[in-house]
Amino acid sequence: DLVDVNVHPAKLEVRFTDGRRLYSQLLGTLRTRFLTSDLTARARLDEPAAPPSLSGHDPEQAARHREETMRWARGEGSAAEGSAAGDEPTRRWGGDRRPVPEFRPFGAGGPRPGLADPSRPDPAAAQPVRDDRLHATPPPPVARGLQVHHRYLVTENAEGLVVIDQHALHERILYEQLRRRVLSGTLESQQLLVPEPVALSPAETAAVLESRDVLAQLGLVVEPFGGDTILVSSYPAMLAKLNPADVLRQIVESLLENDRTPDRRDLLDELLHTVACKAAVKAGDYLSPDEVATLLQQRHLCHDAHHCPHGRPTALVFSKEELDKRFKRI
Repeated sequence: DLVDVNVHPAKLEVRFTDGRRLYSQLLGTLRTRFLTSDLTARARLDEPAAPPSLSGHDPEQAARHREETMRWARGEGSAAEGSAAGDEPTRRWGGDRRPVPEFRPFGAGGPRPGLADPSRPDPAAAQPVRDDRLHATPPPPVARGLQVHHRYLVTENAEGLVVIDQHALHERILYEQLRRRVLSGTLESQQLLVPEPVALSPAETAAVLESRDVLAQLGLVVEPFGGDTILVSSYPAMLAKLNPADVLRQIVESLLENDRTPDRRDLLDELLHTVACKAAVKAGDYLSPDEVATLLQQRHLCHDAHHCPHGRPTALVFSKEELDKRFKRI
């Protein structure tokens, strides 16, 4: 019942009886599978890290150096100073020797600027530091981010360093917000005081008028104005800063992109992609620290924060292991 074998006289071709229904079911299955999978792009540094140079490496000398460093940190001076306790320690700068102040451990000298008055007893100083405080698990990091080149956001997660495409992420956030509002019927629309005429080609005009119901779901109300001119009378509120004619023309391009007649749901998704792309921040836009923080917080509310609606990755993760390799820590 699902296959029509009579579409070709010689039976060289068969077709599904209801190909559109099968397409929608397959698309829904793939969409569900992708939304329930972790598709975060992991950055891989294919170039092998160069091994650290071992030329001239002396294990005994390295051990002595570590011991002297630890003694210096405890305020005991270096091994070379043991025979001359009265001499000031020196540091080499090229060929001359310049004296540096003697290192004093914390608490050995006078009061440090900005700290409490030493004449007042410090209750915390009298109590020994507990080992469990030293080894306590640090709290989870707050989502902080830094904008780089007005294009990317840099933050961290449990895996390592995360570099985010600000446009792709904002586009994904807007797409999901728009889709929820469209399906619930709560998308805000504003009526233009003066409807804007948009001149289109005959094919474009026909495509727009054929999709009037779907466009109305997006808050875009259009009417025929005579000839090949369309009148835009209402407009999505979130696109108030954009030119209605430009947005309508880009939507028309989406309508005419596919040769086949799109399913209503697919058409709505395609138009949502276009509207979200138009409204999202662009590469090169400056974002304030509050705007960066808001984007990072909303990222965790997305069903699919890994890709923009067009399929491009929103973020790359550089794992701690990869970073350690590049910095020759492992």
